[in-house]
Amino acid sequence: MSKREHNLATTYIKGYNISTGYRQSSATITDPPSWYYETLVFEWDGKERGKIVDMASDSDSPAMHVHCRMIQKWGLEREEPKP
Repeated sequence: MSKREHNLATTYIKGYNISTGYRQSSATITDPPSWYYETLVFEWDGKERGKIVDMASDSDSPAMHVHCRMIQKWGLEREEPKP
């Protein structure tokens, strides 16, 4: 079975879209290419993603732990945006 990129988890919280996906590295020259989980945090207006405001990948931690840390950082520890 061949690997393919996929989204593991997406969370929308307090104006942010936190997305963790499994992807092929474009920075390696190994054959076969290496794969990893990456968590990106985008601005979110309720309809579309905006710019990337943070990113993380940690080979020493399970991907969902990294995703949950980003929820903590960008959602739970921040105040609600002002209207």
